[in-house]
Amino acid sequence: GSMAPKIQACIWFLEAGGKQALITNPENIGRALKGESGTLITA
Repeated sequence: GSMAPKIQACIWFLEAGGKQALITNPENIGRALKGESGTLITA
């Protein structure tokens, strides 16, 4: 699917006070948390 809704959700989260948002899929959550995959957006 499109990344646009995921990015928008991250922006809203960060604007509400979140510090970091991570976009990944369930299969790669472990790798994403280690910084090996996914998209990390930081405020």
